[in-house]
Amino acid sequence: MFKRAIRIFDAAQRPKLKERIGQAIASLIFDSFALPALAGVRSSETGNRQLLYRAGDYSIDVQIASSEETRAVLIGQILREGESNFESVSGLKLEIVQGKRPVSSSVTDEMGEFKFSGVEHGVYTLRIELSEGSITIPDLPINES
Repeated sequence: MFKRAIRIFDAAQRPKLKERIGQAIASLIFDSFALPALAGVRSSETGNRQLLYRAGDYSIDVQIASSEETRAVLIGQILREGESNFESVSGLKLEIVQGKRPVSSSVTDEMGEFKFSGVEHGVYTLRIELSEGSITIPDLPINES
């Protein structure tokens, strides 16, 4: 009986097999443009916008920087909670879509980082294909403000 009880707790502590995330919609956790301006503090604003999204145990950090008057560069990184290496976030396919039209695609590097250059200002959907499903970031604002 004692050995069975120990096995139950051992099984609970073992790493679980990858759970299927399905088609998850990411939630916005942080937007640097949503912060109120501090009174009496000089502005050192670079114009870059930082957004942080969460879906399941994945975090998607996105930074948007204007590169031209009507275009921007979108860079980011995908991280998985509890993962000490970047195995599950490297080599992921990403796609920016406007309406139903694919605009651009990219692949994460060995650290889960990605980049889209020359994206016209507008509102897009970012899709991330995972081995266990996909993550969608709807209404991604790629613009100067």
